[in-house]
Amino acid sequence: LVGKRPPLRSPFLLTHRWLLLAFLQSTFINRPALGILPPENFVEKLRESLLSVAPKGMSQLITMACGSCSNENAFKTIFMWYRSKERGQSAFSKEELETCMINQAPGCPDYSILSFMGAFHGRTMGCLATTHSKAIHKIDIPSFDWPIAPFPRLKYPLEDFVKENQQEEARCLEEVEDLIVKYRKKKKTVAGIIVEPIQSEGGDNHASDDFFRKLRDISRKHGCAFLVDEVQTGGGSTGKFWAHEHWGLDDPADVMTFSKKMMTGGFFHKEEFRPNAVSGDPAHPSLFPGQDHRGFLRLHPHRSNLKPVVTMAPALSERLTALPSVIRLLTCLCAPAVILLVVPAAVGAFALHLAQFSGLLLRLNLTTI
Repeated sequence: LVGKRPPLRSPFLLTHRWLLLAFLQSTFINRPALGILPPENFVEKLRESLLSVAPKGMSQLITMACGSCSNENAFKTIFMWYRSKERGQSAFSKEELETCMINQAPGCPDYSILSFMGAFHGRTMGCLATTHSKAIHKIDIPSFDWPIAPFPRLKYPLEDFVKENQQEEARCLEEVEDLIVKYRKKKKTVAGIIVEPIQSEGGDNHASDDFFRKLRDISRKHGCAFLVDEVQTGGGSTGKFWAHEHWGLDDPADVMTFSKKMMTGGFFHKEEFRPNAVSGDPAHPSLFPGQDHRGFLRLHPHRSNLKPVVTMAPALSERLTALPSVIRLLTCLCAPAVILLVVPAAVGAFALHLAQFSGLLLRLNLTTI
């Protein structure tokens, strides 16, 4: 942070004065490893920052350092929740305490997390078992026998392939349910389902709101936790602070992870998923507006200030749709981004983070962005 002034095109968030002030806070500079001994105002800071943007139905929060550890520990939370349901009110048995020390059941139950082809959830051991975007991420690394369902591959323009896309989503949902039943018979019970609102690293893959609502119904039917990975999509870039808010779920997701744009990591969850022991990183809330801190949420669009994001996407999509030759050109240059840009406005301006397009779009006189 000291030395030559950064160029004007450097990342906004890294040079903003509010973040510079946050970086100078003692808790951020010294980074004490307090673990289960956070400062006395830790809860207050969380209420004024992260909990102020908590998704519907999730009142509980655990802070983490990154997206991978957020998902990894969300898996652990789901496994503990599922085992607690099976165990009831009973305490740990002597057999459980002994067998967990040698990685055997019943102390280490053989549960699984269902994920989707094309997903990216991180590179830690559990997360890597649910990541299926690039082989180079997984090669040579031992993994778990966990179920992998197909993610819908929709055809565009959406209005021209309504029937085909409905059939594709129905096929994927049927496979999800079949896998849950199959793995239960294999004694590898599916304790949770993890899904991204938009598969980002996996190729900018989308599904309809109806697909996600039905996926939620399946998880509830089979007693699986429903985990939404908002590491890529959270923070307002889809027109809502959390992308899954577009789905209109009648029963909120059970767990939701976040990181990246949020300048920290962690996950929200329902109270029933609260484990007995909680730890977090007291330094990370310094990046948020606590009593003495100013940070990311001060310079970030809140739920009530996302109108520019919502209005941007349809204007851009309308102009691109009117210029088919330009769309073909952009498709040749970077196909995934174009697929994202012409998706209906419900996903907001998610693709507009792709700065390499800004010059070309301006040359095309798409000045509305």
